[in-house]
Amino acid sequence: MFGAVGRFFKSIWYLMTGKVDSASANIRKNPHVIQATFDNIVREKTQRIGQYKDAVAALIAQEEKKRSRISQLTDEVNRLEQLKAGAAANFFEMRQTPHVFGAGLIDAISEATITANADPADGDADGISGRAHGLADGRVGRFGWKADVPSVAEFVRDAMAAEIGLTLPAQPGLSFGITTDLDGVADPELPLKDVEDITFFMSTLAGPPQQTPADPALVAQGGAVFSTIGCAKCHIPSLPSSLGDVPLFSDLLLHDILPAGSPGIESGSATQTEFRTAPLWGLSRTPPYFHDGSADSVDLAIRKHDGEALTVRQTYEALSDADRTALLAFLDTL
Repeated sequence: MFGAVGRFFKSIWYLMTGKVDSASANIRKNPHVIQATFDNIVREKTQRIGQYKDAVAALIAQEEKKRSRISQLTDEVNRLEQLKAGAAANFFEMRQTPHVFGAGLIDAISEATITANADPADGDADGISGRAHGLADGRVGRFGWKADVPSVAEFVRDAMAAEIGLTLPAQPGLSFGITTDLDGVADPELPLKDVEDITFFMSTLAGPPQQTPADPALVAQGGAVFSTIGCAKCHIPSLPSSLGDVPLFSDLLLHDILPAGSPGIESGSATQTEFRTAPLWGLSRTPPYFHDGSADSVDLAIRKHDGEALTVRQTYEALSDADRTALLAFLDTL
């Protein structure tokens, strides 16, 4: 308020003293002076406007950069969530490669023989409920840790595709394997004759022979313990076939033998914790043991059994040292 009053009195003073007229006369005599003054003012204001514009543009760019970073971080979080979901949905585990000796003999065991030993509802109430792995096309599986392959011929086709990545010619009645891929190599990559030769070779491999015991009496005692404590309920010593009895020590059925809730891989109708009874012939020559190779000894492999095999495992653990030694000596001849 005082500034306005001051300007008012100053203007009166100019009028009284004639300074206004003098200033006006000077402007009329020198119009370029006032023009230069206004030019300077306009230039200064224009520069300030430019500076303000630059500052605003910098702020906008900074905000855009922040928004871009937020979008980038959001995408990264979404990808991590997807990876987390994928990790929960997928499970990776080791697989102990089973030997293929005697594969042709196992192939000669009829489906009826395999299914005859099944007891999916545990009708005899012994806690063991093995079941045949019926495939989608009606065949019964017998090879693989999940008993998900029905024959040696299909085993060859499956292995050539899944393990080696080779395309194969189509064969009547066989559905495993792949016939084409996109690798630029002409299909099929393995001739039919080679497929048939590999199948013939595997089919004619003899089964592993039982070893001659150093202590026959001890091994005989162990064989009796094997049956008494229930091992033979799943590891059936011999199954009949069109080629004679096959001493594979397996029923070729699926059994739930891991603790409830154990992670694992499903295959066909086989659940995460179901596995085909592993044939024991060749046991002494094929360590490590268990489906994932996690057991360095036969003793540890037995102790890792659970589920349907829990009672048998507990009985094994309760054996006297003498009976346990005898059992392990027996298994060491297989």
